[in-house]
Amino acid sequence: QVHFPAPIPELTHSDVLVETFMKGQPILTYTKADPSVREALAKLGLKTTLKMIFLNDFVHGDLHPGNILVNVDEKGKPHLTLLDCGLVIEFGPEQHATVVKILGAFARRDGTLAGQLMVDNDSRSQASPLDVQLFVQGIQQICIDDEDQNFVEHVGDYIADICYLACRHKVRLEAAFVNAALAVELMEGIATSLYPAIQVSSTALPMVLKAEMMHRLPFKFN
Repeated sequence: QVHFPAPIPELTHSDVLVETFMKGQPILTYTKADPSVREALAKLGLKTTLKMIFLNDFVHGDLHPGNILVNVDEKGKPHLTLLDCGLVIEFGPEQHATVVKILGAFARRDGTLAGQLMVDNDSRSQASPLDVQLFVQGIQQICIDDEDQNFVEHVGDYIADICYLACRHKVRLEAAFVNAALAVELMEGIATSLYPAIQVSSTALPMVLKAEMMHRLPFKFN
């Protein structure tokens, strides 16, 4: 259900990339479509993004609505086409494991562990012990304040708070985490525009568990 334009070798060389023409409508033109189609599109887009982050370690780096086209087949099943794949993010095994650990910690509302993981990645030399302590406490407070909801459901709402804490306490955030979080934020915004009742955690948490198993990380959800 997810498609990409393919290069045409005979028309492509080092200066020009020519790809197959992909038909479709921008995804946000479906905000007034039938509710069942909007729900299916929202879930497909979210699942695609989370799968790229947690399982594939190969993330489209520019997933704004203009780069996502939609086609609906004769059975009413939606298909996505992702354009402009020149900007992609590949973390590598070590960074990918770190991203999984951090997002897994947030999914469990364990802000202390998430904060420690972000600080531990080449950041201690830029922050004093007190800065590190205050940053970790701030991340934990974000999770406490989110207790009645779920961090995974509102990633975009907390990115600014996390970046503010990082700047205030001289902590350089792990770039892989920032890229992954922004990708989730973009697709989360698109998905909720299509289907406001979507539950991100129902799709994200199984992905977290699979990714942790893939990296042989200990996992436990309360």
